[in-house]
Amino acid sequence: MTRQTLKAFEQELLARSQPINTLDLQLESLYNFAEDLGYELANGGGYYKIEGFKNLNASLEALKFVSFDDMKYWHNNPFNRYPFREEMSPAAAARYKLVDKVKIQRTKQGLKVQNHYVKLVTSDGKSYRKSLLAQVCPTLTPDQLEQLSGNPRLYID
Repeated sequence: MTRQTLKAFEQELLARSQPINTLDLQLESLYNFAEDLGYELANGGGYYKIEGFKNLNASLEALKFVSFDDMKYWHNNPFNRYPFREEMSPAAAARYKLVDKVKIQRTKQGLKVQNHYVKLVTSDGKSYRKSLLAQVCPTLTPDQLEQLSGNPRLYID
């Protein structure tokens, strides 16, 4: 019986050393973000077969159809300046992210996860706002971050 327990323990340790497949989690984060910007899958794409995203109500003609890579870039860099209307704010859509960065590559064979290790967005809104503020304004002191993160409208507008 001891050998079985030891064997089960070794298998458990081996399983824990392997990364968890985070493809679905990363895709869900990307889709939540895109949906808040008003985008849906384009060209009849499926959950795992993404051709790009479409938003026929986008303010600029160039924003009506967006590639997978562009949407991934917006997701991973929501605080860059983009030529969007206020209704299409990546900074506001960032509140729907599940992971901080999406690390997926689209290949001819399908989707390939570049890295399964992801940083989850915390469920505590104040902590998440504080981390976003720290990214955007790295010179803020901890006291300033604490004061500013108490205002939920700060990063939504």
